[in-house]
Amino acid sequence: MEKATLNTETNNYKSRRSSPRLPSVHNVLIQTCDFIGVLHGNFSEQAVTLDYSRGGMRILIDRELPSASLLRFDFGNDFVIPQLQGIAKICWHRKVEDKDHGIEAGLAFQDHFSQEVLSAQVYQ
Repeated sequence: MEKATLNTETNNYKSRRSSPRLPSVHNVLIQTCDFIGVLHGNFSEQAVTLDYSRGGMRILIDRELPSASLLRFDFGNDFVIPQLQGIAKICWHRKVEDKDHGIEAGLAFQDHFSQEVLSAQVYQ
């Protein structure tokens, strides 16, 4: 029964998106930062992507995210654009009981470079 609920939530999630999403699992380091990407605060955590688009990405993480924060994200060499780095804003987050990681979150890219580079990947 939980899987049906999760699938329904996933379908609703997909219908709210304005950009096509690419399912993709990658490690990404996220850290709190200011609007130009200078790190501040003590939040630094390894997350896992579920999907990404021109506008943002959905991640799974073990730790509670600081609400309404800006985050600098750093991908490793295994991402479609190796070592892509940018700034994202937390749009939403929720606890997920049936996943290895406890929090699912939606991040919106704040820098135009990430949006344009990933747009080229999504629309290939």
